[in-house]
Amino acid sequence: MPSKFKNVSKCVVHGCKSKDVVCHRFPNPRSDMLGLIEWIKIVGLDNMDPNIVYKNKFICAMHFTPDCSSPGTKRLNANAYPCINLPTTNISIPKTIVSPNNLAVVSNNDVEHNMDLDESFMSGFNVMNEVLTVS
Repeated sequence: MPSKFKNVSKCVVHGCKSKDVVCHRFPNPRSDMLGLIEWIKIVGLDNMDPNIVYKNKFICAMHFTPDCSSPGTKRLNANAYPCINLPTTNISIPKTIVSPNNLAVVSNNDVEHNMDLDESFMSGFNVMNEVLTVS
């Protein structure tokens, strides 16, 4: 009997050959631009347009810890970051800390970078040609 989770969307993580694994979309740029940018950096797609990444690229569940999703569901928590089975990088990946009351994301360092984004993609945001600080 075939698995109900077909990996029809290839995982963007370099070297990942996962099959029959749930794939997740990148964070929505309209509601979580900083999360999207962080995910893009983590998987090494810095040279791609964030809009293209959001619409066309996926990351499989093999790159998330079990605490990145709620028990009994495959849906990622809002503060989930891909953090396991990744190629070696110099990027500081936020650590997910589980507390009795809630989940929180903590970053080791503040990350600063410049982004050139298409103005039409970023309409409504005041970040054009500025340094973004992600904590």
